[in-house]
Amino acid sequence: MTLTRQLLYLFLFSFVPHGMGAHLTQNAALLVNTSGQISITKPGMYVIAQGWTAVLSSSNKAAICIGASNVSLDLNGKSLTLSTTSHTPVAAGIELAPGVTDITITNGTINGASTYASMPVGITGIDNTRVKLSKLAIVGCDEAGISFSFSKHISIKFTSVLHTINTNGSAAGIKLSNCQNVTIKSSSCKKTQGGFTSTDFAAGIYANACNHCTFEEVNTSKNKSTYASAYGVFLQQCTDVVCTKVHANANVSKNATSTAAGFLLVNTDASSFIKCHANDNTSTTTGYARGFVITNATQTLLRKCVANNNTAPWGTSIGFENDSSKYTAIRSCKAQSNQGNSEGYGFLSSTGNGTQIFKSRAIGNTTKDGIAGGIKFLNETQGAILYCELLANNATLGTAFGIGLFQECFSSRISHNFLSKNRGPIQYGFYDESTYFTSFVRGNIAAEHGLTLSNNHQLLNNTATNYYIPSFRGNSSNLVQEAQTISALNVRNQIINISVNSPRSTNLCCKKLLTRSPAFLHFDSTDLWIPAQGDL
Repeated sequence: MTLTRQLLYLFLFSFVPHGMGAHLTQNAALLVNTSGQISITKPGMYVIAQGWTAVLSSSNKAAICIGASNVSLDLNGKSLTLSTTSHTPVAAGIELAPGVTDITITNGTINGASTYASMPVGITGIDNTRVKLSKLAIVGCDEAGISFSFSKHISIKFTSVLHTINTNGSAAGIKLSNCQNVTIKSSSCKKTQGGFTSTDFAAGIYANACNHCTFEEVNTSKNKSTYASAYGVFLQQCTDVVCTKVHANANVSKNATSTAAGFLLVNTDASSFIKCHANDNTSTTTGYARGFVITNATQTLLRKCVANNNTAPWGTSIGFENDSSKYTAIRSCKAQSNQGNSEGYGFLSSTGNGTQIFKSRAIGNTTKDGIAGGIKFLNETQGAILYCELLANNATLGTAFGIGLFQECFSSRISHNFLSKNRGPIQYGFYDESTYFTSFVRGNIAAEHGLTLSNNHQLLNNTATNYYIPSFRGNSSNLVQEAQTISALNVRNQIINISVNSPRSTNLCCKKLLTRSPAFLHFDSTDLWIPAQGDL
């Protein structure tokens, strides 16, 4: 029986208005055309009678074109399958005409893969409002499983997007562009593959210029790119995105200069991540492995998030990276066992402003040849590290520290942290190499770190270099302030070893320390400054 004659029906359920003998009318049948395509041009409730195969090359039309508003389409557990005949698909599985509203699609499968090529998109729409997708499985598309642009009030629930594979460009399980009020809940976008050049990427969810989005209990794992970066969730120029219990794990990049990350935020503002996981993301070459990456963002909140076991055996690995962003708050988060070759950190904030890391833990982050640390601030302004635990961050051949301040950190607050067993050939609890000394350091506990200082100077035969302050500090008033800060605020800790490479603060620091606490000291200084009595 030919395709034009087979009884592949859509049953139309149209309600007669009240007062006209309201009843159901069914069996308003719509036959597919010779390419396996169906057009819906009237409002109503449609139910697929049986699965079918579509050829999507000649007419540039989708398998199902919805050209009317107020349409409910029940796929009835059936499958739309791409034909295995020789053709190149150029249309989607289901396409919503521009401007249609109040569309519901539920309960079925779209299989976009075939022997010759893949369906570009499973479900797509432009300028649509109030669209609900639920209980769908979309498999084997090329560019995206689901794609919406310039649309509002999109709901995607209980839906699986799998094996979106594009060998000629970027690929995303769900792709959103210039959309508002999008909800994705209890769904998954996994095993996306994309990237033909280094500018392409693979992502479970990609949202560009979207506002007021909620992603809850979504799995965006196992995305992969051979030539570019791979992400679980990629947000670009978005505002007010809330991710709750989103898992973005085991994303893999095989490119030497690219990144594998659970979450990437670029120019994204006022967004929150609650109980999200970014684990086991891997760069297999000299690239970058990250749990969370926040770049040029403002007012980002991460609460109770986890970034563990992100690995770059030949590159750098970081649990949480905050780059050139303002007012990032990281609260009760955990970064553990992130492993890199040249660098491995639990948390890194670079050129940030107002970054706060609070009650978070960095444990067992490691490197082979470079620097390992719990938390690193680089050119940070008004950052704060409060009530954190930095434990067992280890460097096999390089330097290890619990907390490190580097280059030009200004007005940092380091308070009530516990730093222990951060170890390497050179190792510190708190390492301050910042050019400007305006840090406020109070109530920290640092113990059981390494044996040596820089240049292999031994620290009075003690077992720890718990606080290290270098010599390049600027003018003498900063040096005095540095000494006063140390003596007044740090000596309450019972197990402190402090190394101060500052000739003009040495004796001031020493005298005040010895009058307040039996701390052990070491000073790398040949030009000792003996202050006048009025200076003390």
